[in-house]
Amino acid sequence: MAGIENTKIQPQLYMLSTAAMSTRIFVVQHNQVNEVPSDANRVYVVNGQKFGQPRFRIKKRKGGSVIPDSDAFWFVKDATTGKTTLHCIVEAFRPEPDVFPFTIRNQQIEVQFQAGGKTVKQPMQITASPLINDINILQDLVAETEITPETVLDLVRDLTKSNLTVTFQLTIRSELWFQVMTSGPAEQARPRVGIGASDMTDLTQLKVRHMSAAGRPFLAQAQILARTDHIIAGDRVRARPWVRDHRTGSGPIVRDHRNQTPGPRPEPQPQPGPPAKIDLMHVEMVQYTKKDQSVFGELLADTEVNGFEWTSVNLIKENGLQYPIYYKPTAQPDVFFFLPQVFRIKAKENNGEPKISITMVAGDDPNDTAKYRINIGITLLPYYNPKAKKDLYRTLNTATTGLVKFCELSLGGYKSVRFELRDAFAGENAVFRGKIKEAIETIDPITGFTLSVECSLESFDFFKRELSDGEWVVGDAVFELVTDGDNPDQTKSVRIPVELDIRKLVGIPVGIETVDSGQPDVPITGFRIHNTNTFPIVVGGAELTLLSKIGSTVYDADYDIGVQRAWPIEIPEQGSQEVLLRQEDIMDLTERFWTELSCEPFGLSLNTTPEQVLSKVIDYATGDPQIWQLEVNCPLFERWNELDDATLAPFRQVHQVIVEIKNEAGEVSAVQLSKTKPVDSIKMARSIKQILNSQQLSSRKYMYRVGTVYVLDPTFWTDWTEPETTSGNFLIIRPQKLTV
Repeated sequence: MAGIENTKIQPQLYMLSTAAMSTRIFVVQHNQVNEVPSDANRVYVVNGQKFGQPRFRIKKRKGGSVIPDSDAFWFVKDATTGKTTLHCIVEAFRPEPDVFPFTIRNQQIEVQFQAGGKTVKQPMQITASPLINDINILQDLVAETEITPETVLDLVRDLTKSNLTVTFQLTIRSELWFQVMTSGPAEQARPRVGIGASDMTDLTQLKVRHMSAAGRPFLAQAQILARTDHIIAGDRVRARPWVRDHRTGSGPIVRDHRNQTPGPRPEPQPQPGPPAKIDLMHVEMVQYTKKDQSVFGELLADTEVNGFEWTSVNLIKENGLQYPIYYKPTAQPDVFFFLPQVFRIKAKENNGEPKISITMVAGDDPNDTAKYRINIGITLLPYYNPKAKKDLYRTLNTATTGLVKFCELSLGGYKSVRFELRDAFAGENAVFRGKIKEAIETIDPITGFTLSVECSLESFDFFKRELSDGEWVVGDAVFELVTDGDNPDQTKSVRIPVELDIRKLVGIPVGIETVDSGQPDVPITGFRIHNTNTFPIVVGGAELTLLSKIGSTVYDADYDIGVQRAWPIEIPEQGSQEVLLRQEDIMDLTERFWTELSCEPFGLSLNTTPEQVLSKVIDYATGDPQIWQLEVNCPLFERWNELDDATLAPFRQVHQVIVEIKNEAGEVSAVQLSKTKPVDSIKMARSIKQILNSQQLSSRKYMYRVGTVYVLDPTFWTDWTEPETTSGNFLIIRPQKLTV
């Protein structure tokens, strides 16, 4: 669809590997059979159950009523690195509903296809899922391989040709290891003293299920032969008596044959033969065209995504108020378009301060305050509330009846987006008089967009006050959403607030790591938040989700993992805080197969006051300093020859006057005045910071003191004094009379 944006969201999301959290799975060493399972089509009966060599096929990804079903075969292009990866999931199965596939080992997959007239053949990296608890489904082989840019370009060129079909050939190799059970002599039974109840179980076949949160188990099946060292009679052990030499009471143990009735001869038990293997190979062919959006959607950015519409869901907050979330399926079943909840100011990576630039430009007359303009650039990013994202996961899980439990989020699927200033800040008489760009063609989730504001020196005071006071919604990002997948011109407008609040920023980095208990049954007790910055921060909370994930495929998710501490928490610079999970949730982990903990902190902000933050922003303001001349005048010296003797008598011994001026930065300048030089001037400069903090060009701040130099007596200095007014460019001083 022309004009549609599709950019992967880069949330502040942390995936913590929890491989140690996974329940131990019994590895099947060898299939134990009655004969060599060499026939791929034959069904073999072992211990009353049906088994057969596994077949292989591309797994079907189900979407319920939300997204169409599709093959688990798709390309992904990373927007950050530019790398393209081919993903697929191969399912090992049996076509009969009541036949177990034999377990396999050392799986290998090779993909081959034509691109640009050349044959591409390369191996795929495989991650095998745990054994699945379906009778005729063994497991998933999650595979991927990186495709070179040259091959991607050739493939795209081939796909753009009319009616061209691309054929992919998957060659799947594996090993079926087995042991043929043969009849053999029974082993002489030996008694054992102190046998526990668990030792009385004949472990001929053990099935271990790892229950998931949704109640669907992963099945780890192990065929284990165990021979007991006793004879079982019901629930009781019948041990043959053994005695010592009754004459000495010592010596080796010997069997006492007196009054003994010979027991039944043990029946021969089947014994496993030597391990052997069969090399399996299967070739799977699949064909796709450019219309298969679930396969090539990432490569063909201009391919229209037809039939998908935006869905709005009104959710209830804790305070009873409703808020909407907007989502839309994409060509990729595990990627959804998702609108942000708000746009917020971006945090600088180096210091966590708001990314706001201020430039002051003078007019023709540097002393005319009306001619000064303040240009403000505010970088804004879309903010995805972790709670809203979890609400989306729950919504999709319900809407697809458990088929979609977790997904990637993308900012796209809209026709256009623009910025609109709210009425309170627009218009000729509003405080933000001037130009603010209202149309924004694209919004990038990484670099965001810059809101340019031009205001007067007087209205900058309003800007400062609003930023310091807190949340300030200045306008809206208006998205035009396509409501009819077959008619891209049919749209509706959705407004996302643009919030200016220097206490709520997007992009303050933190580090996350799991806290291990060191116990195999409860391997994780919580997580640790590291403040990797050189400034203190506040963390408002964290949303946690446990995932059972292989590759990019999520098999299960648990959204209800909680913590034991209250939020928010303060973390000093380069410090850390440990957060423990709820005890009942930790205990529940032992019954599940989990691979990752999704941890997303929220409410990250600087642990300083808004006034301190804003002061730093003003420190970085740029522009030419205000240069002005301060005229220092001594009327006594200037009119010395005109005054009478009575007036001049107290000042007869005054030789000269030294005037020191200290500006706002603490810098000191001086002039010397005398009868021959009653007037002098000092060139003064005001920085942009000083002007913006005062909001006035005429309100200049400085202090002065006067030193009266006498002919015979020591020099007398006054205290530092502020002038009565700074609206003018002159300062009048008087020498200190000499008291007799």
